[in-house]
Amino acid sequence: MGSRSRWLVPTALLGLGLFACSLPSDPVAPATELRTEIVRKPDGTAIVRVTFRKSADDGAGREIVAKYQLMRAHGSDAPVPVLSAEPEGASPGPGRAALDDPSAVPGETYRYFVVAHAEREQSKMTGAGGPSSTSRPSAPIRVPDAPAGSPAIAAIGAPTLLGVSSPEASDGRALQIKFRIAADDDGLVVREYRLLRAEGDGPFRAFRHKDIKAGPADGERERSETIAVPPGVAWRFQLFAVPARGEPVAAATTSAAAAAEPSYFNFSHLWLFFLLALTVALTVVFLYIASQPGARLFIRRIPGVDAIEEAVGRSTEMGRPILYVPGIDEIQNIQTIASLLILGRVSEIVARYDTEIRVPCCIPLVAAVGEEMVKQGFYNAGRPDSHKPQNIQWISSEQFAFCAGTNGIMLREKPATNIFLGRFFAESLILAETGYVNRAIQIAGTGEITQLPFFIAACDYTLIGEELFAVSAYMTHEPRLIGTLKAADYVKLVVGVVLLVMTLLLLPATWSRPAVVPQDRAHAAASDPHCVVLGWARRELACEPTKAAAAERMTAYQRDNPPSGFEQFVMKLVGYLQTG
Repeated sequence: MGSRSRWLVPTALLGLGLFACSLPSDPVAPATELRTEIVRKPDGTAIVRVTFRKSADDGAGREIVAKYQLMRAHGSDAPVPVLSAEPEGASPGPGRAALDDPSAVPGETYRYFVVAHAEREQSKMTGAGGPSSTSRPSAPIRVPDAPAGSPAIAAIGAPTLLGVSSPEASDGRALQIKFRIAADDDGLVVREYRLLRAEGDGPFRAFRHKDIKAGPADGERERSETIAVPPGVAWRFQLFAVPARGEPVAAATTSAAAAAEPSYFNFSHLWLFFLLALTVALTVVFLYIASQPGARLFIRRIPGVDAIEEAVGRSTEMGRPILYVPGIDEIQNIQTIASLLILGRVSEIVARYDTEIRVPCCIPLVAAVGEEMVKQGFYNAGRPDSHKPQNIQWISSEQFAFCAGTNGIMLREKPATNIFLGRFFAESLILAETGYVNRAIQIAGTGEITQLPFFIAACDYTLIGEELFAVSAYMTHEPRLIGTLKAADYVKLVVGVVLLVMTLLLLPATWSRPAVVPQDRAHAAASDPHCVVLGWARRELACEPTKAAAAERMTAYQRDNPPSGFEQFVMKLVGYLQTG
């Protein structure tokens, strides 16, 4: 008893600690006592320095605050991050810290905020962290005018709206906005473009969570943006350029009201029209040829077709029935239709050999159609009296209940031949393995690529994919089936030739492409703290012009991103490949 009570108190404390960790965490304490001052630089210009008392959660033996970030509001606008100011890292212990805003525009008035960002991992462990907190705003401060002779900060020009219209091949639910980017937008000065819209004469409102990226697109300064809009409504648009320093600028000219209109033709899919026309033309031609008296279009004979008659003969010799499963899908599925067509031909062979056939079905309508197909097969063989309607039965519409019932038939009646043709799912391996245990000849076929490996492993003959439809045309000799089958083959041949020709035409352009990436992109890839080491190493090995430059990039990457154990292994491997 004493040994149990000794662990009672620590266990209770551990449980209370875990319960406290599971409670919703409160935000970290905000920074306080914000003070702003103007600091003159040697060139006479001024920057704003914001000092503040750090969060009460910063320190006390726990590194809960990860960093501090400076934000500012211009007039009555919402606060935006000061992108040119580096976030201040947290340091344990109380005290004051300072953040500078070097991008403040002379003559403007700002209010500043300090955001304390919580450390996520620490908040999960201690429960004392949580969402970031924002301080109270500082007192408004006006940035003094720049001294005479100092370079002035030029305002960012507004983009130019060129027009709003429905895009090509529109379905009536989209509008395309064409615009020219700001004159001084080189991808660095302008951070992004923000689009507003107004319904009719109503006010302009933001409507997108993702803004338009800045910078020329593929070197072109004229760009377009396609947005989804409700049909039958006229919209007006305004476009803003948001500079990297966070200052507001004038909007582009307001566009005229425009409503989305559907297009009559989608010319971008003209190739699809020609392919469809070719398919229809070939189908009509081969249907006409197949319907002629005495026409015999060649169809490659499949070993599974030869095996069906052999398997029926074996069942006759052994005095055991044939089991035919037409899949488990609905009657409208193309695989089920092909399977029922084959069932009619198999029934004719079974009637000629005077053997029984069992057809368990998963869908009631499939069972009804299957009975008619079997009856017709016996009539075609001249033995209608041998047909037994009770041999075609519906078992269950539930997948594995049907599977269990079919397995029961196999184990009780021991059929000598199992034929699985149609659409199957997870029950395919169970059915095929049960038939394999009974040592039956098994012929299977399906268009489901996920089930083909099971049939190939457990069955004697397998019809793969389109062979199922080819067998239905071959065994029934139906002109319409043979014509469509031959037309599909020729269409695939034409598509294959076109793909081959296009590939050969595009190969010279691929060979002439330079193997060295631009230096700015390579440097960005090497200095990105979120880049994947394997991908970076692969790019460096393939694209770096010299080994010395590659080693220099590797050193820069290691300095900016302290590598983990796995990354060190990859880097050693890359170094070995470079020196070897």
